Amino acid sequence: MIQASPNYAQGAFKNQAETPFLTNGATQLSIRIENWLVEKKITRPEHLIPAEKTDLFALNPKDDLAIWLGHSSWYLQLGGKRMLIDPVFSNYAAPVPSMIKAFDGTSLYSAEDIPTLDLLLITHDHYDHLDYDTILAIKPLVK
Repeated sequence: MIQASPNYAQGAFKNQAETPFLTNGATQLSIRIENWLVEKKITRPEHLIPAEKTDLFALNPKDDLAIWLGHSSWYLQLGGKRMLIDPVFSNYAAPVPSMIKAFDGTSLYSAEDIPTLDLLLITHDHYDHLDYDTILAIKPLVK
């Protein structure tokens, strides 16, 4: 039961140790300015990330395996159960199209490529781990 967790208090999960979002006197504005002005290094792979699309429907569900689907997304089969972790099937990892484009070769899968699931795991609520359109598309697949 979630309420029995030592990290659960007052209707929500809480860190047991203080973890401030802003440190050393930083503000949201100062962080954005610093990020804008800092010299940019290579932020994207210089070459295509090698990726090969797997037919997930053709896999024996009794085989234990893990398949990286791109970005934060993983498909797992363990103990006869099918699981999906942090699915992102859009071409952008941000709510504004064209803002954070997926690396080439990392957006091969869509909801149509996913078999019926026993478990959907969302690790946290950052946009790139909780892609709204993806969640709506796979909702009917999750038992």
